[in-house]
Amino acid sequence: MIKFNAEGFDSSKSKIIKNILDTISFPHDSRDYEIKFRQDKFYIKCEKERFETIFSIDELMHENDKIYMKLFPIKNSTILDCTAGLGRDGVLLSKLGYDVTMIEKNPILILMLNNYLSRTKDIKARLLYGDSLSYVRIAKKIFDYIYIDFMFEKKNNAKPSKYDLFLRSINYNENNKLNFIEEMINYCKKRIIVKEPIKSKSKIIDCDFEIKTKLIKYKIFNGKLGK
Repeated sequence: MIKFNAEGFDSSKSKIIKNILDTISFPHDSRDYEIKFRQDKFYIKCEKERFETIFSIDELMHENDKIYMKLFPIKNSTILDCTAGLGRDGVLLSKLGYDVTMIEKNPILILMLNNYLSRTKDIKARLLYGDSLSYVRIAKKIFDYIYIDFMFEKKNNAKPSKYDLFLRSINYNENNKLNFIEEMINYCKKRIIVKEPIKSKSKIIDCDFEIKTKLIKYKIFNGKLGK
């Protein structure tokens, strides 16, 4: 059993969180983990990996809107964030006025994001739990932009950040990149934006063009449903 403590939650919510944690397939025996979930912070420790960290999603939400305006040039457009992760991009895009839907399939990240959104009433982004491909297939909804973050790729000769270590520790896996992008194009009007580390060696299909920063490259694919 996971060592678990939820501070600041009533007993019923703590029980729900514990039940969710018990369903997760961790990379190691769950007895190796100690988890504390507070209203604004998350602590996780794994003895086997000698890994321990504590952080808050709040600390990620610093604004830098210059790159977003290049990636999503049409203001107030609809965006599907297929891989919400720790939520930074989706939240900041929502603050800039975009109509954002975030989807995440990892229950720990959903708990953290839902908690953050409940404490920040000014953010209008929708948060959904599940698989993004299943969502678009069932909902048959078309978005102006579709955003995919593949930043949790192991980087050679690079020290992982505490956020990378955290995602790795909860067994956060990516979708099959090639098939994922090819199908998502069918639900996009303007662009699919794929975010990767600048030194990524992934074999993603050729994109229409790229936008690069010092540490990140964004591969841009034109949507199939018009300009």
